[in-house]
Amino acid sequence: MSAKATKAAQPAAIDVQQDENEPLSAKAAATMRLSIFEGSFTIVFLNWISGSVITGYMQYHNASTLELALVSSIPALAQASAPVAAWIQSFYPHPKKLTILLAAIGRVMWLLPALWPFFSLPADAIPTYTIILMVASFFFLQACGAVWTAWMGGVVPRRMRGSYFGRRTAILGMVGLVANLLAGVFLDHVGAPHNYQVIFFVGVICALVATNMFRFHWQPPVVAAPIRLHEVIRKPFRDPNMRRLLVFVAYWQASVLLGATFVYPYFQKGHLHMTFTQIGIYQAIAATCSLILGPVWGRVADRFGNKSVLSITTFIAGSFLPLSWIIIIPGRPGLLYVNAIIDAIAWSAINPAIFNLSLATAPSKDRIAYISVISMCTGLSGFAGGLLSAPLLEAFKATHCMIGGFEWTQYHTLFAVSACLRSSAWIFLKRVHETRAWRTRDLIMAALPRLPNFFWWR
Repeated sequence: MSAKATKAAQPAAIDVQQDENEPLSAKAAATMRLSIFEGSFTIVFLNWISGSVITGYMQYHNASTLELALVSSIPALAQASAPVAAWIQSFYPHPKKLTILLAAIGRVMWLLPALWPFFSLPADAIPTYTIILMVASFFFLQACGAVWTAWMGGVVPRRMRGSYFGRRTAILGMVGLVANLLAGVFLDHVGAPHNYQVIFFVGVICALVATNMFRFHWQPPVVAAPIRLHEVIRKPFRDPNMRRLLVFVAYWQASVLLGATFVYPYFQKGHLHMTFTQIGIYQAIAATCSLILGPVWGRVADRFGNKSVLSITTFIAGSFLPLSWIIIIPGRPGLLYVNAIIDAIAWSAINPAIFNLSLATAPSKDRIAYISVISMCTGLSGFAGGLLSAPLLEAFKATHCMIGGFEWTQYHTLFAVSACLRSSAWIFLKRVHETRAWRTRDLIMAALPRLPNFFWWR
């Protein structure tokens, strides 16, 4: 086969800076700065159509246990659209235009719940309409995320990914902090459903501002090379190391969503009966700690590898985090705020580390295909875990009892099962290869004597 034919057989590829010592270009630096502003507007929108806001909205409309599980799991299911986005980009090599189009469609749909009260819809039908809306919207939003991830993977040099995305995640966390606090106070003091209408409307405005910012991002050169959809999906599965990574992320996402699906219902009407403001304070503490810890974990990952960071933090998220949910007593939210610190310690590292490990494992010429399949697998497994949580929660009602003066509920049993599964994720991570990554044991042994020095990783 000729060189020209070989090139045409490859999926769309973003030309990236392969030399780790190559200076950062001015266009890349400008795009990296602008991406933080874009992400800040986007995170306001995302926080206001998910988490405690959408849970409260569904509970206001008397959603069932299954419907609550669905609204928490649908964003994961929609990640299955990622290979379709990769396939489209293979013959339409314009990630900037594709990102703008997918983002605009997925985001503007959220004007509908702001307008539903004017349509005189039956109140008991609102949860169903909301679920349909989420399926349609997140199909486009998750496809947009896959294209954006591959695009930014070509913009940010490999040597800077840990520190850059760690810093970006931390800054976005602080913006989300303010957004969640404002939303919490507003939702507590303005009557429903008008409070939700305003939140959704303002969120869409922020989302469209962010979408417009994509127009000013730099796009590295992209090679057009049409590929069949089934090849987009099959190619990553032929890579042994990628298969091992897929097993880890699929297992991790399923075990997380098995418990996380009902965290906000548990915080709100399910057991703790917290207000939106209290939840906003919880999220603010987590975001503040993430602002400090995100860049730290990013530099640790750059220095020692993503695998060891993931091994440590997934264990924390699997053991200490669910345990802190379980021991919280209704009416005494103090322990919940300790939980927020544990949340920040774990998740300020986990999300960027998985993101960077995915980029490191995917070859640059096939990055969009690899990233899309990772997104698809995590989405399908996460949806399965979230959907399974609903019947499990119903079944675990039989475990409700009093232990001394402590009330053990079905939520506690569900969290305990999720904790056991999460804590075992490192077993699957061990098999994934990462170039120049330290073993977890070596990192811990090197770090312990130096922990009093905040900059011990340098």
